[in-house]
Amino acid sequence: MVLLNCVGVVRVDVHSRDGVVHVISRPLPPAYTLTLADLISSDHKLTLFYTLLGYGELVSLVRHTGPLTVLAPTNDAFNRLPRHFLDSITYDAKYFPALQALVRQHLLEGLQCSTALRRKAEVTTMEGRSLTVSCNHSLTLRVGASTVTTPDLLTSNGVLHYVDRVLIPPMALSLAQVTRRAGATTYIRLVRRVGLFHRLVSYGPYTVFAPSNKALRRLKRTTLQDHVALKKLVLYHLADGAHASYTLRDNHLLPSRLPGASLRVKIHPKVMSVEDGVVMSSDHVAFNGYVHVLDQVLTPPTHTLARTLALTPTLSRFTALITQAGVWAWKELSLGKGPYTLLAVKDQDIDTWATDTFTYYRLINDRNLLNQSLNIHLLEDLVMPRALQEGTTFLLGTRHAPRALRLSVSGGRLSLHHASVSSDYILCTNGIILFIDSLLLP
Repeated sequence: MVLLNCVGVVRVDVHSRDGVVHVISRPLPPAYTLTLADLISSDHKLTLFYTLLGYGELVSLVRHTGPLTVLAPTNDAFNRLPRHFLDSITYDAKYFPALQALVRQHLLEGLQCSTALRRKAEVTTMEGRSLTVSCNHSLTLRVGASTVTTPDLLTSNGVLHYVDRVLIPPMALSLAQVTRRAGATTYIRLVRRVGLFHRLVSYGPYTVFAPSNKALRRLKRTTLQDHVALKKLVLYHLADGAHASYTLRDNHLLPSRLPGASLRVKIHPKVMSVEDGVVMSSDHVAFNGYVHVLDQVLTPPTHTLARTLALTPTLSRFTALITQAGVWAWKELSLGKGPYTLLAVKDQDIDTWATDTFTYYRLINDRNLLNQSLNIHLLEDLVMPRALQEGTTFLLGTRHAPRALRLSVSGGRLSLHHASVSSDYILCTNGIILFIDSLLLP
């Protein structure tokens, strides 16, 4: 259909002796002197939208540019949003790009009258995002998630339609919304339960390492019923600052919102891990940070490698070797910053195999050989077995310089040199303890 100032031309090219007549569906309104900016600023139903235009430095765009189409959310539409969200995105200078993105999501290039919109499947906003257009049997027009309540308010440089919902582009979504969209809905429910939902809506910037719904289903019922433990869990998965995956480096330590705790990032050939959680999907961007989804719930480690050894009865023989080696070993495992990977052998493996029993007593009686052996068992890097991909093989450097260990993953099993690596591990504040089934010699 041909439109003239949003009025449909129902019949064209009716010729007469002195000209041509086009028949329109209704009388044309008088000439327009108001601009889009004038119309919005003078309408008491659009005061919040005009405020956003002002803080977003886009008033001049809707005053001097055209033709434009404005999908203007009413005050009622904005009042449906969390107040903290509006205050943050409007008045906090660091969220200025998100504010502009939000406003530009409601602007279309060209004159898009309601009749023309009804004939389209989608439109592209000045933010560069596509919005689906639909019209039901009662001719109610929907653009994106909003309904056009009052269409076709014409101005000298475009047309304005009232809409009943705010159209929020990804750039302007809050961490709470983005986390939910990323599929971590259970984590968001826990955030709300412990009273921290408003932090993800309005504050930041933060990076959320959200456990997947499947991971949280494995959480113990006692934890879910303990408000203090639950709040610590939520805070531990929340880091200060906005960190996209491409800005993180290997062994990057991020300060967690849980006091005194941090999150260690490991960059592997094909995946990224945070502590012992593997990142399943990454870089879900919000106006106040990023969301990365993990395959398991993280638990903050509480003890150093040395303290963990002392508290683990099944490692008494291996602990005796470290004691026999002298002060240097305990000092390194307790005070060393790491991160280290300690390849420990359980008592049952030492006692079961004659060769390991023989090796154990040989090491006890030979301090020099013992020191060399322990330096092979101690790797100056963090090896996270859960993040290793099937079919990978690589060399690991040890503290015993001439010796490197070959680590391979085949058939879901890890092997290190001639030893098998158990799927069990203990995460510590300065590293990780992996369990192998035999002692290593230089």
